[in-house]
Amino acid sequence: MCVKYHRNRYVFIKYIGEDDRVFKLIKQKYIELYGIIKFSHSRMKLMRVFKENNIMVIRIDHKSTSNLLTTLKALVLNNIDISILGVSSTLKKGIDKYIKTNLL
Repeated sequence: MCVKYHRNRYVFIKYIGEDDRVFKLIKQKYIELYGIIKFSHSRMKLMRVFKENNIMVIRIDHKSTSNLLTTLKALVLNNIDISILGVSSTLKKGIDKYIKTNLL
């Protein structure tokens, strides 16, 4: 599992397991929770790259933080490679602590 932190508030989720059904289920769940980011015309090429590599992009906000933490374990257990973007240092510490406490 890989969790990375960046300035913009987006979550990149890449499925690296063998069963495509798992990715589709998680994708459906995230669409229900957050919706998928809409890129401007200038970013369409970037969006194509994500789509071709089975990566989805989700925007998060502070209200979805608890949902994000509760789904981290399921994502990790299903071999999902996660990049979390745009989280505050406080949230980063919280996620790091959650991972160490619950996943390691």
